[in-house]
Amino acid sequence: MQKGFCGLIQSFVGPASVVRDTSSPADNKFVLTCFMAGDPGRAWSQQAATQRQESLLRQLEKLYDVENLDAEFLEMHSYDWVEDQYSGWGCPCASLTPGVIDTVGADALRQPWYDLHFAGTETAGEWKGYMEGAVRSGERAAAEVVQHLGSGVTAKL
Repeated sequence: MQKGFCGLIQSFVGPASVVRDTSSPADNKFVLTCFMAGDPGRAWSQQAATQRQESLLRQLEKLYDVENLDAEFLEMHSYDWVEDQYSGWGCPCASLTPGVIDTVGADALRQPWYDLHFAGTETAGEWKGYMEGAVRSGERAAAEVVQHLGSGVTAKL
């Protein structure tokens, strides 16, 4: 913020390909969410945890034009989506070709289909791609289900 950055970086050299500022200053929580992808991400994932942290910190120093990021760094948490059997072995986000949402409408991803209701960060009306969006989307879908259950429809097993 002090340097006027927008909070989103895309890098083609890695290890992180996308870096998002997901901080909550009101809660005194300062977080960068980093996505590793492609060849740089694969190479990074093969390193030991200490090497992964070191290479990421060096990249962040270059991207944010800071020195000695180690002095401010607290901890790193990582999740290997490739090992997650429920995400399709990759980061779980909707990748649609240009024009699809314009054609089907902004609410299309969150519309119920029969008794199936959709929730997840990519179906959020606000804060897509963030935990806040996932929580809001879950609350919306839960309210839809409660409303549906109260409408007199009976489930048949």
